[in-house]
Amino acid sequence: MKKNTRNAPNLSKLLDKSHEDKWVAFTSNYKKVLATSATITELIQKLGKEKIVSEKPVFYKVPSSRYSFSPVA
Repeated sequence: MKKNTRNAPNLSKLLDKSHEDKWVAFTSNYKKVLATSATITELIQKLGKEKIVSEKPVFYKVPSSRYSFSPVA
């Protein structure tokens, strides 16, 4: 069985305390934060249809630092 060997992006240089508990839209290459909002609906409205089509953003809900997160492989 082939394992998924895709490398996870390092977001530590892009995210800080101001992003906690918020939705974030990244460029598809994870090089830049396009927008941030409290809800996914607001985030989509902030970006607008044209930007979503042209940028193909990646949406991510940033967890609070109060919680630990351990992904399962």
